Amino acid sequence: MSNIEKKQNYLYEQIVQEGYDAEQFMHFMATLNTQKGTNVENWTMMELINKYDYDCIQSNLTTLGIKTNFRVKIESYEIQQGSLFSGGGFAIYQINTIPLDWSVKRNANDFLWLRKILVKMYPGVYIPPLPHKQIKNIDLKFVERRKYIINNNPLVSKQVQIYENFCNQANDDNKVKKSKDSSFGGLFRQNSKGINNPSKTLDELQIQRQHLQQVEFNHNDLNIELIKKRTE
Repeated sequence: MSNIEKKQNYLYEQIVQEGYDAEQFMHFMATLNTQKGTNVENWTMMELINKYDYDCIQSNLTTLGIKTNFRVKIESYEIQQGSLFSGGGFAIYQINTIPLDWSVKRNANDFLWLRKILVKMYPGVYIPPLPHKQIKNIDLKFVERRKYIINNNPLVSKQVQIYENFCNQANDDNKVKKSKDSSFGGLFRQNSKGINNPSKTLDELQIQRQHLQQVEFNHNDLNIELIKKRTE
């Protein structure tokens, strides 16, 4: 493991896994030393481990952050026909937040956009991919299945303003997608890319695993034959 990977793993364990705000940490690092900034290569391991006194104020919690018990659920959906060029159809989902009485409508692109933002905000945290958005034959069973998958997809983060906007801003309100879409540089990016966008599928990894097992078996057989010949 390289020195950079060690520092990235350390930051992931101490910041992300402990539930701290990665964006605020990046801001702190940038203000602590403007020359070193947020590039992990510029910081030594001891500098990352050292504790610093930092004057701060309590951050304002979102409405969802204050609530101790709430539920976000897709209650229903409606099918709309696609354009002449795209064909097929697409689903519009109604999302209700209880007990706040929030109700908005979102399409597949909105969910994909939210996932993209959360992947950047929480590098190293696996956020499951969403099902395909296109419905060629408007299969209602397929739509019901996708509704179930989205309902059980753990995208909720109570302290993220973007998520709150997603749950309560109307579609015609540009505040939703004008929310900060930031990238956090190199401190966590390597872990995030590998976890959320793996280079190989599960099937490919399984085939590779079987191949390596077979190589290991062949190697063991060769060792056995070699030992037999030496003892003869």
